Amino acid sequence: MSDVVQTAWYFHDVKWVVDEKLMIGTAPNKFGINEKVTNAMVMTILTRIDNEDLSAYNAGSYWYTQSMEWSKAVGLGVSTTSSVIQRQELAQIIVNYLKYKGLELPTTNVSFKDTQDISVASQEALSIMYNLELMVGIGDLQMNPTGELTRQELATVIRRVSDLIN
Repeated sequence: MSDVVQTAWYFHDVKWVVDEKLMIGTAPNKFGINEKVTNAMVMTILTRIDNEDLSAYNAGSYWYTQSMEWSKAVGLGVSTTSSVIQRQELAQIIVNYLKYKGLELPTTNVSFKDTQDISVASQEALSIMYNLELMVGIGDLQMNPTGELTRQELATVIRRVSDLIN
């Protein structure tokens, strides 16, 4: 893919999610590394990680309908599909997913330098993600919680989540 540089920090993660068919490009020969991520994208990827049988869910009119129905059924806490997802929202979704998978999660709270920007509901999820090294932030204990997630960042988190659960 022309926008994925082999020396970039995300290269191996992007290559892995593409090779595993968890994510595809946004255009021929383009991954869309800096494009923003939506809830529908995340739910679709999570169903692909688990090879979920989605036949019990209404196919609907969109490519993501069954994945969104599945996410509601298993309690991932997502209601909108097309809104761009923030880093703290992804943390909540992934932590709910890990709970759904039955993983024991760390309880140590982390004092991030940008705590004032983290929603109360997301504090625990971001701490768990940080403690599990699934999301390490932008450096110096800063998580940029309201930052919009990019596809390169999502690829990295998804690879780490897959490594953790498999």
